Amino acid sequence: PDWNEKVLKYKDYSFFHTKEWCQTLVYSYQYKPLYLIDHTDIGSNIFPIMEVRSITGKKKLISLPFSDYCNPLLTKSYDLQKCKVAFSSRFDHITSSTIDFHTCTNFIPGLAVYDLEVVQKIDAKPLPELFKSFYHNTRGNILKSEKSGVYIKIDNSLNGLNEFYRLQALTRKRHNLPPQPGYFFKNLFDIIINHNMADIFLGYYKNNIIASGLFLKFGEKVLFKYANSDFVYQELRPNNLLTWEAIKYYFESGFSEFDFGKTEYGNEGLRKYKHGFNAYDIPVLHFIYNIHENTFKLKKPEKIKLNNLIFKYAPVSHLKFVGNTIYKYFP
Repeated sequence: PDWNEKVLKYKDYSFFHTKEWCQTLVYSYQYKPLYLIDHTDIGSNIFPIMEVRSITGKKKLISLPFSDYCNPLLTKSYDLQKCKVAFSSRFDHITSSTIDFHTCTNFIPGLAVYDLEVVQKIDAKPLPELFKSFYHNTRGNILKSEKSGVYIKIDNSLNGLNEFYRLQALTRKRHNLPPQPGYFFKNLFDIIINHNMADIFLGYYKNNIIASGLFLKFGEKVLFKYANSDFVYQELRPNNLLTWEAIKYYFESGFSEFDFGKTEYGNEGLRKYKHGFNAYDIPVLHFIYNIHENTFKLKKPEKIKLNNLIFKYAPVSHLKFVGNTIYKYFP
């Protein structure tokens, strides 16, 4: 019952460590949580792990699925060799031979580090100073959006969720991808939004909802998890204004860190957009632990290419069906 309070004692905590995120993944996708906790005299080392089944039924272990990153929560008495023994003994019976870690913490001494993916963050400071630090184009796009009559509201109702999901489906279609399942967002609403751990921001223009964002909040940190927009209104730059209004809202509410989420390696356009808000990069490292060989490797994640001609020309209703049916198999 006091899991979240314990997690907050660690410097590297994130929303992805919360029991609510665990519950949302379990209820939505029937993943099996296998959190490994190594108790020591001065605290516990925590490795959040879930057992996931592929579309062929093969089991695999991930820390954690559909999470931008999930750092192990470590004490000063962290002992890698002891933890490796625990990995082997705890998971040896599982058919998966590896554990996938996505982390911003290089907890493997001597392993070479290079950028694969990044998360981008800004820290709280006086808002005038912060705004002045934004790139010239970003400031201009925010002011342009305001002058055009775009305005932002928070709507944490079911109607707000439905509008968010409508735009989410349109945005995913632009990228030739199915959206996340509607039942995932309904569970997120019931478990997370209804417990004041997330907010839905909507961007309006002449009573039309043209942009949306979903923000996850825990402790003093807030994460910009999902961003969507109607491309018809792209010239109004609603996403720039929505992002700025969210930054102001959370820093004025006492949050100390605004996390823009993960940017995939090579996505220079999105990375540039986030840099426009003067966000700094933190590498996300993909560690593969081989249970049977008792070794760690650092390698670029294999990306399954779902964007093809079928998705490109399929209507949104069909893409929603695909997302509801197969999305859980591709964490």
